[in-house]
Amino acid sequence: MEVVERILDSLDQPDSTLESLWSKEADDRLAAYRRGEIKTLALSEVIAKYAVANKRTKLASLAIGATG
Repeated sequence: MEVVERILDSLDQPDSTLESLWSKEADDRLAAYRRGEIKTLALSEVIAKYAVANKRTKLASLAIGATG
């Protein structure tokens, strides 16, 4: 149990390098949006896209389970 606790504790530690990279990525994406280089999607479109992908994944899992 101690190993699990140590792993979980390590995951809670902030990583300044990772934070910096994500901050730069967010800034770059916002700048690209403001320049008109990327477009936005409605939340409903994003949810629908991933709902379909999730359904396909579940169906594939069921198909594999039925043959395996």
